Amino acid sequence: MTNTTEHNKNNIIDSIKRSTTYLAWIVVLILIHLLVVNLKIIFNLQQHAPSLQLIMMISTATVLVLLGFYLARKISLNAVHKLIEYSNKIYALLISKEQEIIKRKSAEENLGKSNEDLSKTVIALEDNIAKCKQLEEQLYTLSITDELTGLYNRRGFFALAEHRLKLAKREKEGLLMLYGDVDNFKIANDTLGHKEGDRLLVDIANLLRETYRDTDIIGRLGGDEFVVFPVGRDKNEIQLVTDRLTKSIDLYNAKKDSGYKLSISIGMALYDPENVAKLDGLLAEADKLMYEQKKRNKMILATSAMH
Repeated sequence: MTNTTEHNKNNIIDSIKRSTTYLAWIVVLILIHLLVVNLKIIFNLQQHAPSLQLIMMISTATVLVLLGFYLARKISLNAVHKLIEYSNKIYALLISKEQEIIKRKSAEENLGKSNEDLSKTVIALEDNIAKCKQLEEQLYTLSITDELTGLYNRRGFFALAEHRLKLAKREKEGLLMLYGDVDNFKIANDTLGHKEGDRLLVDIANLLRETYRDTDIIGRLGGDEFVVFPVGRDKNEIQLVTDRLTKSIDLYNAKKDSGYKLSISIGMALYDPENVAKLDGLLAEADKLMYEQKKRNKMILATSAMH
């Protein structure tokens, strides 16, 4: 743009010079015209006046011509200087505007790059936030999941069961809790080996998943202790729940030929909305009932062995 402005400036100056030249020639032509008139006067005076008048008239005409040339040159030069000065001011103004435009374009380009960089940064941050949330969810899942069986661990079971109890309290509904402990697991673990013992625990976890609903909270509280909540809503369902588990265990033993017969002692506690109990209290009650059944099972086994 600077070269274009310089070219326009030169064109303006050339145009001004041509205009002043034309003006100078016009002045010269006017003076020549005056000279011709004077010559006519001189021609007429030659017949009636002395020669001195003729000389004065010629001198006057010559002075007028020279003065005309001088004035024309002076006027044209002053005009040119004024116009050049004015054009320089215009040129400086154009240069200033040009620089402003360049700066504005540069600022717009920088702003565009900044916006692009900002967009990339925002996308990267959103991606990192999504990854962090995903990692947080994974860590939370790991923190509430039993690594061996995939069931809820003690922490996970307590968190979900407490929430379920709050809903039951608000809805005034009863809920049944099943607490189970594997019979003679230590003997099986020592006889078959720890690897087979772990596999047995995994089989029990799968058996509980198949026996009860997806909405039921199934957890491994530790060792060979398992809990399911809720498995029903009132005491009338206790026998149905027990029979369902017994049937699943019988089917499992029929399919397996590992030299170990699976047996689980269970205890069931009822949450009564009219007589509110805490989760620890329900577990303690179910655990107590489970150990009573375990003692009965041992007595049955001992009696069978005597016969």
